[in-house]
Amino acid sequence: MKAWSRCAAIAAVLTLSLHPARAGEAVAATTAGTEAMIAPTADSLRAAERLNRQGHHQEALGTVDGYLVEHADDTAARFLRGIILSDLGRDEEAVEAFRHLTVDHPELPQPYNNLGVLYARAGKLQRARESLELAVEANPRDPVALENLGDVYVRLAADTYQRATTLEGANRSVRSKLTLARNLAEGGADPAGGTGSKTGNGTDSGTSADAASAIPLSARPR
Repeated sequence: MKAWSRCAAIAAVLTLSLHPARAGEAVAATTAGTEAMIAPTADSLRAAERLNRQGHHQEALGTVDGYLVEHADDTAARFLRGIILSDLGRDEEAVEAFRHLTVDHPELPQPYNNLGVLYARAGKLQRARESLELAVEANPRDPVALENLGDVYVRLAADTYQRATTLEGANRSVRSKLTLARNLAEGGADPAGGTGSKTGNGTDSGTSADAASAIPLSARPR
């Protein structure tokens, strides 16, 4: 999955490869008005974005928090803060940051997209689906959210086929579909080759939370 990405990002990829939206990066399908709302304009925010890209996440967070003391409702600063928190691995706080943005600005697809990425990374695929569907509802022509949503649908399909095989393991049709879904979700070998994709330790990639945790965060905003 893909994310918007000018702000240094929430790292990420569903190999499912979910992509997060990044703060200053424009998506062609996103309206200029909503993109402007999350693009950092203040010098201090641009500096924080630069620091975050360079890997100085804690310093970047301090800069954004200092800015928010004076500009508590600044949408770009709040969005950037969610990205930095995600880059720091503080996913629960990042979820809250993006969730509050969806409440205050339901017209913006990027916070929904990044929520979906974070939920997918935590193995909460139904919540990821719901958030990404809202991102697409906010902007039906957003290619990032559409790709991420497709990746989550594939992962959910793989999980469903997996459950079916536990009930009827001899069903060759279901097993073939499971292999195909896993390969699609994990970017693995050609399904015709009959080989499932592997994790870094050489074992077969699983479904559900294990595989979802391998999803690169599409929470990188552009």
